[in-house]
Amino acid sequence: MATLLAASWLSVKLLSKLRTRVGVSWRFGVANIARRAGTSSIQVASFGLGMAMLLVLSLVRADLLGEWRSSLPEDAPNYFLVNVQPSELQALRDLLGRNGLAASALYPMIRGRITAINGHEARPEDMSNPRGASRLVRGFNLSYASRLNKDNRIVAGKFWPEQGPMQPEMSMEKGMADAMGLQLGDRLTFSVGGRVVDVTLTSLREVQWDSFNVNFFV
Repeated sequence: MATLLAASWLSVKLLSKLRTRVGVSWRFGVANIARRAGTSSIQVASFGLGMAMLLVLSLVRADLLGEWRSSLPEDAPNYFLVNVQPSELQALRDLLGRNGLAASALYPMIRGRITAINGHEARPEDMSNPRGASRLVRGFNLSYASRLNKDNRIVAGKFWPEQGPMQPEMSMEKGMADAMGLQLGDRLTFSVGGRVVDVTLTSLREVQWDSFNVNFFV
């Protein structure tokens, strides 16, 4: 900024020496700039600083985008298919196979909404964290699985065995659990397609979201 101010001040002073060598209209303009040398210098320096920031942002954007792309796994998916019905699964597999397209996996997904926590009605206004409150309003994309994805790690509690738990259990991503103020052992009531489902929170996971694999909060 100091360098820009000094250069602007010098430019204004040099410009004032051209008053006698230009036409009448230019002479009045140059005189007006020279008369307010301090203000003119600040304006020119501010404009120069703004241009410099735009140039820096364009360079940083390209670097960040390139670094992000280089960090992705080679087999990271670039298309996602949603709302595939069970009756369409085999036809979809056949279509992908005929075209030589490798699908990472097919995951079940069910929409659900938390209606109660430990027997008490779950209300957004009772949430201290805005993220947790918005999730109560928006609901969840729920899934089920017999084993963890490689980009998931249990950080608290215990994941159920492959043959399935004896009682309805759920595993939640730790950041979401913290946002909603949930702890291991909490009982949650979900409304899933008009059906009420009670589950117990038995494990918390850390999820590597930047792996670009399909993952779920619950």
